[in-house]
Amino acid sequence: MGLCIPAFDSGNAVYLLGVIVEDFSRVTDDMLTVNVPEAEYAVFTTPPVDMEIYVPVKERAGK
Repeated sequence: MGLCIPAFDSGNAVYLLGVIVEDFSRVTDDMLTVNVPEAEYAVFTTPPVDMEIYVPVKERAGK
């Protein structure tokens, strides 16, 4: 799941990728948790990636 959240007072947003869990019992110190209250939200989708034309970043950068 992806989620845009405000980035402190800068006015920017941070886009997080994560998973939905039942509880935070297995969260480690290097992880971030976000509680998202139940509500109606805008949902944006993107088309699937055509794997025939996909080129990994390292190959595009000539690495």
